[in-house]
Amino acid sequence: MSVFKTQEEATATMLQYFIAASGIEIDTENGGIEKTLMQAVGFEIEQQSYEVDSAIRNAITRIGAQLLGLEEEKERAALTTLRFGRSALADEGYLIPAGTTASTPSGMSYETTQEVILPVGALYVDAPAVATLPGSAGNTAPDTITLMNSLILGIETVTNPTPAEGGRDAEAEEERLAKISRGFAKLARGTLQAIEATALDFSLPSGERATQVLAVDHFLDPDVPGFTVKLYVYRPGGVSEALKTGILQHMNANQQRGAGILLEVIAVPEVTVDLTALVRAPSSSALSMVEAAARTFFDAHRVGEDFILDRLIAALGSAEGVYSVHVSSPSSNITIPRYTKAVLGTVTLSYQSGGPA
Repeated sequence: MSVFKTQEEATATMLQYFIAASGIEIDTENGGIEKTLMQAVGFEIEQQSYEVDSAIRNAITRIGAQLLGLEEEKERAALTTLRFGRSALADEGYLIPAGTTASTPSGMSYETTQEVILPVGALYVDAPAVATLPGSAGNTAPDTITLMNSLILGIETVTNPTPAEGGRDAEAEEERLAKISRGFAKLARGTLQAIEATALDFSLPSGERATQVLAVDHFLDPDVPGFTVKLYVYRPGGVSEALKTGILQHMNANQQRGAGILLEVIAVPEVTVDLTALVRAPSSSALSMVEAAARTFFDAHRVGEDFILDRLIAALGSAEGVYSVHVSSPSSNITIPRYTKAVLGTVTLSYQSGGPA
């Protein structure tokens, strides 16, 4: 529930009430005495209602978290391994101190958390490391941390043989409210909603977690055997066996699997949709905005949701700085199988300079 009113909403309400109650026709154009007075009052209403609305939302969040025993998730730095090497076997031991830093080409920096020594006769040595800044921006693929920030005697190269993982941003209000909602859903143990909520709350130490889940039983899908719940799990880039196993173990630990119920965790296959479009805009910089809009559109697609071309065109056309978008592929709606998810494939955008027709 929101009590927030914008200045425009408050002003319009006051004008309508004044005219209806008094029968007096007043100047409703900007600059008129009566409307200017009501706009001033409307501005104050906007400020006050914003404060009240924020207080209510914060209270709901705080009380819900207290009832469920939830703690706010703080931002966290990504962890990885840095490998320091040389081209020839070491003729003596070379020290890499704790706090030694290396970076990605984009400038994200990582530092070792303990001292290591590259021993005689070795080509490399590994050291645990952490991103110097917390947040998901520190997550990166293997072999992307390749720049040494300072010279180290006897060391020629650096890389990360494992991905930097586990970095997360501070919990946003929307995410916290969603977690509280899932917390209440989990109270009804064994229901499909509780199973879905429990799966969404689980994550591996690396930070890998499902972004969408769908639980179905025989009543929702007659093809599902009796006393069986199939939990379809989606994550961009694929669902690992470790995540599937972890979700099952998490279900058992939280007593979400009813007695005699077989729970199957199934990875959701992707249906790739390639995009080809002509973008008409005053600047070619609009191409990146259109691609971002396309990715947002497909990220929001639910498991089993059909692809509707007109919705995509509307989403792309609303991108900032775009006058029109002509989509040549796909050329029609696409029926997405029930337990699969539409995802964005190859993006081919052409640019045409122009303004409003």
